[in-house]
Amino acid sequence: MHYEILTLRLLHILGGTFWMGSGLFTGLFLFPALALAGSPPGPLFAALGKRRLFAALPAAAAITVLSGIRLMWLTSGGSFSSYVATPSGRTFALGGAAAVAAFVVSTVLARPSGQRAGAIGATLATLSGDDRARAAAEMARLQKRSATASRFSLIFMLLAGTAMAVARYVV
Repeated sequence: MHYEILTLRLLHILGGTFWMGSGLFTGLFLFPALALAGSPPGPLFAALGKRRLFAALPAAAAITVLSGIRLMWLTSGGSFSSYVATPSGRTFALGGAAAVAAFVVSTVLARPSGQRAGAIGATLATLSGDDRARAAAEMARLQKRSATASRFSLIFMLLAGTAMAVARYVV
């Protein structure tokens, strides 16, 4: 079991670091910079897609959440209710719930909205008149939805990271 815990902790910490670091970078720097630049982000997102970022992020998030669930199970000795009755266990559980919320918000709301907005943006140049105006309005709506969901996901990630960082020391 010792090697299992070490492996799970390694996966959990490295996956969470990549997931949160990417979320912080994109939410606080990349998207705002793209908005200020005013240039279409299509080529950049295509390049990031070729580097498999959009597959790596959900994979890292899933590995982080699943390894965290297994770590909590092992740490609790199979008695989850007794574990969360302790301050440390409760803090880990709240952090885990925040991580699950971040995962769900990003995969169910932010990512699909962003992908649909990108697909519309790719066809925008081929449209004219009312069709172009409708498509542009739909793309703007989807971009706003994706940005809002991404902000909520980032808040949940920060709550999860904070809880994980302090849970051992909560008395």
